[in-house]
Amino acid sequence: MSEGKIPMENLAISLINILNRRNIFPPLFNNPELFVHPVDSKKKPFNSFMICRRNVYKESNRKGNHNMRVISKAAGILWNSASLEEKNVYKEIADRVHEIYLLRSCTFKFKLKIPFPKEPPPHPPSATNPKKDLNRSKIFFLLN
Repeated sequence: MSEGKIPMENLAISLINILNRRNIFPPLFNNPELFVHPVDSKKKPFNSFMICRRNVYKESNRKGNHNMRVISKAAGILWNSASLEEKNVYKEIADRVHEIYLLRSCTFKFKLKIPFPKEPPPHPPSATNPKKDLNRSKIFFLLN
């Protein structure tokens, strides 16, 4: 390791020390509507860790840190050290986000498919036998 560089984990630990953990566990930002992407977005809904990471991001922005690499590392350390009860709160929010996502995507992407009779695909005209082309189309309509 070259001198003058601080490892990312040390920066993350120093960030964790200045964050208010009570705003992260239980989450201060816990409205599931805030974590659902717009309907026209192709993004998947957030999982429980990503919701936790978003809370760490907002809390660290309030404290003045805007470095996303440090914030992500700090969120990972906080998530791994969290108890099962603390993680379950985020899992409940993620389940609700997923439900809202499914409800929105189902209602807006509903399409009624009406089957229409298909015409036979066009065949190139036969230069040697034009009656052969007529026989093909008759057989197609008789089968359908």
